Amino acid sequence: METEWSVSLDGERGWPVEVMGFLEGLIGAGAIGPVVTGDQVNPGRFGAQFNVLAKDPAAAVQRALNIVGSVLGDTNILSAEVLTLDELEHRLNRPTLPQLAGAQELAQKLGVSRQRFYELMKRKDFPKPVVDLAAGPVWLAESVNHFMENWERKPGRPRKAGPPKPSAKELMTALKASVETGKLEVEHRVAKRRQTGEARRAS
Repeated sequence: METEWSVSLDGERGWPVEVMGFLEGLIGAGAIGPVVTGDQVNPGRFGAQFNVLAKDPAAAVQRALNIVGSVLGDTNILSAEVLTLDELEHRLNRPTLPQLAGAQELAQKLGVSRQRFYELMKRKDFPKPVVDLAAGPVWLAESVNHFMENWERKPGRPRKAGPPKPSAKELMTALKASVETGKLEVEHRVAKRRQTGEARRAS
């Protein structure tokens, strides 16, 4: 059972290829939806992409070669690629622009604050931005992957040292002084109450 395949060919011949004539010839030879390209620098070079019906990839390439040969005659094929229609659609839908990222996105990717990220930017091994816009520099997101793989993440800043902890002897001295102070305060209150009581009885 034959299925439809997409075949792309690049080739050359010893004399110029007239693009419109090549396209019309492919349609007449049975190519499905052909697209052709020429080369202004080397007029003998050409490219063609079209679909054919065949039972397997090898048969699809052979049929495409036969079609091109029937139109252009003796040619030297430089490359050939055959794809299923599903794979062709997948490639056509694939984004052609690389993923870009700014400082905020890369800081999140690295798991650091923006301030820390700007410090990392100063390192010699940090990738250079592809463009520096008014809103800030922009990088290729994938360019940071190599940096992440080799970056030795350092721990956060050490905490500031607090006051020195007192020794056991100092703690006992302070505790004893506190107890003595408490005793004095209690004795003072008791004496004051006695004086108040005696004063009331005398009156």
